[in-house]
Amino acid sequence: MDNSLIINLAEKYGTPLYITDLDIVEKNYRKIESSFKKYFNKLKIFYAMKANYNPFILKLLKSLGSGIDAASPYEFILAEKIGFNGKDISFAPPNASKEELNVASIYGVDTLILDSLDMLENSKGLRFKNYGVRINPSIEAGFSEKVMTGKAYSKFGVDISSFNKLIEKSKEIGIEINGLHAHIGSGILDEKPYSILIDKMTKIFDNLSKKDFIDIGGGFGYNYMTGEHIDTDKIASVINDKFPYDKELRIEPGRYLVVNASILISRVNGVKEIDGRKKYVQIDAGMNSLIRPALYNAFHRIKLLNENGDIEEKYDVVGPICESDDYIALDVRLKRPKVGDYIAILDVGAYGISMASNYNLRPIPAEVILKKNNVVGIRERDSLENIVGKYKGLDNL
Repeated sequence: MDNSLIINLAEKYGTPLYITDLDIVEKNYRKIESSFKKYFNKLKIFYAMKANYNPFILKLLKSLGSGIDAASPYEFILAEKIGFNGKDISFAPPNASKEELNVASIYGVDTLILDSLDMLENSKGLRFKNYGVRINPSIEAGFSEKVMTGKAYSKFGVDISSFNKLIEKSKEIGIEINGLHAHIGSGILDEKPYSILIDKMTKIFDNLSKKDFIDIGGGFGYNYMTGEHIDTDKIASVINDKFPYDKELRIEPGRYLVVNASILISRVNGVKEIDGRKKYVQIDAGMNSLIRPALYNAFHRIKLLNENGDIEEKYDVVGPICESDDYIALDVRLKRPKVGDYIAILDVGAYGISMASNYNLRPIPAEVILKKNNVVGIRERDSLENIVGKYKGLDNL
């Protein structure tokens, strides 16, 4: 996207504004599919839609042959509204009530991933075609400790020492486990953790009486500093080296497919200098629009769309939210921004708008969806009426 197109969209739809390019999503999908299909004839891609539930993205991925990895009933319900069938959906909640599992069964969800003995008990009497067990392999991998879901004692999965107990319990209640699942972390930038993971999974897989699939999860990383994806050819290769089965391999890319497909456009409200030493660029997008920097200390590249000279200076880029941690970027070099300029925050397609909130009663940003540089859809900006209209009964006070 060139600057003129971005600025035109910002002026038409206002800021903060997410802009999502479906062509980039398609390119990313075809790349990871190509990497794994070199080695695996039985491959199924399940998009981890928690990364970005944009219905336009879901519809595109359905057309490309993807399935859906759902973490909540609301996700698989939306997926089915878009047109995904039950066989295309893997439901892998970190925990789930009997009622939620019953909804999944009613909706015809094909695969249930069990996270605990209690979830196994809660699924008694329900029927799914496939039952997988999420194991905790005690592997530390990911860009932040907060996203290392496969480390020892995390809340996710069944520890390996308890695996056989779950298998025995499943036989007692008449549920046949036919697959294994793991997800070790997010933003992984090398193939070594996957090599360790598949080693552990194949040893456990051999203990199943019925062996249909191994799901290695996702976590395929993206370098936010360079704008480069992890080499998925290398991941596919190390998995293949240790996968001695003619069985289905499942993968669950989320961030990988959407991360660089979206940018967030924000307008400069002010430029503040303190004691000639500290400079702030105050913009209208804050932690309510993009929480990753505040939540994970995550880095995002920043681009000033209206450059005002050749001299670069160092700034903290901060939002309008009443919190000290409300920042988008720290110590970035920009060419003298001024009020009214536009700033592009790059690589926000994953866990950007999907984690946005109405904190400080700020609206969740609008979103424009592009294909071939043409607007094909929009998500309207929240209004105050939308936000507070959910409260009922004020006249009763």
